[in-house]
Amino acid sequence: MLKQQTGRSPNLAKAGAAGVLTALVIAFLGAAVLAKLVDMEIMKMENLGYGILILHLLSIFLGARSAMGRGGHQANTAAGITAAGYYLCLLLVNGLFFGGNYTGLGVTLVLTALAAVGAIGMNRKGRGRTRRKRYKIPK
Repeated sequence: MLKQQTGRSPNLAKAGAAGVLTALVIAFLGAAVLAKLVDMEIMKMENLGYGILILHLLSIFLGARSAMGRGGHQANTAAGITAAGYYLCLLLVNGLFFGGNYTGLGVTLVLTALAAVGAIGMNRKGRGRTRRKRYKIPK
């Protein structure tokens, strides 16, 4: 009997790219929502930093979860690639639009790492305290 291909192996580059794209789309949509909230005077301008903080955490977390779904057995590596790619995109945007003022990006690096570690921690498939099932093999 010949073996048949039942699926495809996970591609780490595609998983990382999909995660970064997901994170960027969520960040852009969230920034538009925050701008609308400030424009409608529902949110004060002083609280915009907290909204951006939550937006970064959420976008990196969801992007890493998306990459982990496509990463297969290398899910943790895909989440790390996503976090690094998102941070590099933030550096690029900062360099292009804000003249390269990198004063607050250390905190963003910590937030990026925390969100990626949180996504990896949520993906753990440990057994917990359940006992291992034992089977009796008939002779």
